[in-house]
Amino acid sequence: MQLAKPCLDVGLYTEDLEAHRRFWEGQIGVVDEGFQKLGGGVRQHRYGLHGSVVKVNHSRNPLPEAPTGLRRLTVATDRVTDPVDLTAPGGTAVRLVPIGHDGITALGVEIATSDPDATRRWWTEAVGAAALEDGRVSVGTTVIGFLAEPGRAPTGSLRAAGFRYLTAQVRDVVEEHARMVAAGSDATSAPTRLGDTAAIAFVRSPDGDWLELSQRAELTGSLPEI
Repeated sequence: MQLAKPCLDVGLYTEDLEAHRRFWEGQIGVVDEGFQKLGGGVRQHRYGLHGSVVKVNHSRNPLPEAPTGLRRLTVATDRVTDPVDLTAPGGTAVRLVPIGHDGITALGVEIATSDPDATRRWWTEAVGAAALEDGRVSVGTTVIGFLAEPGRAPTGSLRAAGFRYLTAQVRDVVEEHARMVAAGSDATSAPTRLGDTAAIAFVRSPDGDWLELSQRAELTGSLPEI
């Protein structure tokens, strides 16, 4: 995968923007870097973490509950000297660790999977992640771990409450989407333009977890004609 930046972003949906502001600004110590309208009554507020972005998608309409494989985010920070476990609004576990703890220098993600070997192969062979010796994988500075959870429910709708997807910022969304579909990924959304800001597409892992492929004009300088 040809990345436009060396890390993944994380996306969530919520009806309670103020609770997330208190959490990310007050407890994590990052600031809202602005928002963009996604349509359908949703505004995306963006919080920067070591180059990654936590995308808080605020919906003015009620959101359903749906299964997700994203179990925990680990954030490396100089604000702590030992691991600190927190819970984000909506219930997702967030762990703060000293920079470098357990090999995490920026952001870590733990994903529950019914078949760790199949999911790991998807990340390395379809996505292009680097395999680590301890069974985890990395996409740039983002470290991804897998939690065996036999019989876990497939991930449901994208627009549901809680942490829903990861995002890879790529240089050519059309090329990467076609490559991942050819590699056997479930193609749920063909590339589409979000005005002059970005072009995006979605694919899904064997457990149905959502991966957004995003080509942002601010990173690549141009967008495809779709």
